Amino acid sequence: MAFTSSKVQHKTQPFAHSAIHLRAGSYRLCYSGEMEPSDNPASGNEENGEHLPGTTCAFCKTDFGGAPLEKLSVYPICETCKTELDKKIFPLWVKLFFAGVMLLVVFSIFFNGRFYAAYMNVKQANAAYTEKNVAKAAYLMTKASNEVPEAADLAMLANFFTGIDLLSKDKSTEALTAFDKCQGLPPAFHLNELVLQAEMGSGYDKKDYKLFLTSSKAFLQLDTTQSMSWGSVASAYACLYAQSGADSLKQQSLKYFNRAKALNDTSADAKEFYGRIMYRLDSKQIISKDQFDKKFPNGYTSINLK
Repeated sequence: MAFTSSKVQHKTQPFAHSAIHLRAGSYRLCYSGEMEPSDNPASGNEENGEHLPGTTCAFCKTDFGGAPLEKLSVYPICETCKTELDKKIFPLWVKLFFAGVMLLVVFSIFFNGRFYAAYMNVKQANAAYTEKNVAKAAYLMTKASNEVPEAADLAMLANFFTGIDLLSKDKSTEALTAFDKCQGLPPAFHLNELVLQAEMGSGYDKKDYKLFLTSSKAFLQLDTTQSMSWGSVASAYACLYAQSGADSLKQQSLKYFNRAKALNDTSADAKEFYGRIMYRLDSKQIISKDQFDKKFPNGYTSINLK
């Protein structure tokens, strides 16, 4: 028999093992000798995780009787239940999907890494070219092209820088081969002028002086403001004169030579170039620049040229 009230009423029978529970501001008295079961008998202890010993699994209720089990929050859990719980929280398809995502991320980093490396090499190549370090620019641009071989533009730029580097080293035939692989570059790259310069050098190296003359005249049509443009035609005619000895070729050489001199280019390169033309006309001999520099370390001055 039980009742609730804000006041306790006395009974003639004494309390036997009575228990008092504070619930919503009222008291409950139990006369049975045992505490009346509550709605959730474990609710008061579950919060502290003390309703089960540390050796008993809170899920399968198995008492392992040995060392304390691992806890999930405050609940002891055995390995079997923990494995089953993991399967429910992370089923196989979730793990496979996550593994796939991670593989995709790793592949993306690896795949895109070469593009980033190529970008950095292109950037450094342009900086090197701005600093007139053509050899470094050619090396870096070629490296960028090798990293992204499917990029046709990078291949053209690599050949462009390589061609300029070879041209600066008097390797005109190799430069011409490189320039042939970068057709399609915008006009701002002045590829046509570079190709003509390479053709002039290649014609001279191969003793194809007609090609030398044709290319030098074509270059002169593109730019008549430079003394070297006129001097190249004079040089080609001088080579043909040294080869055949025809006086008409000498006169043609002198005509273009005088036009070059009229532009009053006083640079050291121009003076050296003029000296080689004059020596060719005077001696009817064609020697390399290295041979000329060794033979005339102080330059050549003609005494017979008229």
